[in-house]
Amino acid sequence: MFEHTITARFDDIDYAGRVFYGRLFNYAHVAEEEWFEHVGYPIPKLADELGVLFPMAHAEGDFRGPIELGDEVAVHVGVESFGTKSFDVRAHAENLTQDHEAFRIDVTRVCLSTGEDGTEEIPAEFRVALEPYEWSDADGSRSD
Repeated sequence: MFEHTITARFDDIDYAGRVFYGRLFNYAHVAEEEWFEHVGYPIPKLADELGVLFPMAHAEGDFRGPIELGDEVAVHVGVESFGTKSFDVRAHAENLTQDHEAFRIDVTRVCLSTGEDGTEEIPAEFRVALEPYEWSDADGSRSD
């Protein structure tokens, strides 16, 4: 899995003094973008060179523990499973400052052509770049 660390900022915080739940999805998305860039496929390259984008088809999340202003959060992302035209991403976050699990978000991404209407198969080179980041039971994530 890939790890990206985020610091909870003032504009992330709600009236209760915790990170607003909608921002958790943003944290997962930022980690995904960093991951794609890390494997050599930033979003502009996916669109311009491979002719595809991966919009979200489904998302769900579980809040596991609070994140407060200034907390450091390690967001781990990886592939849960592959289909031919989609893949499932798991984002699992740990609050490093408070030493507890913070959230888990699961997202389904669909391969969409930028030149035509409709879905298409995940380009082989992108799939190969993500395969080393498949989740396994050994990754230490907590199950539901």
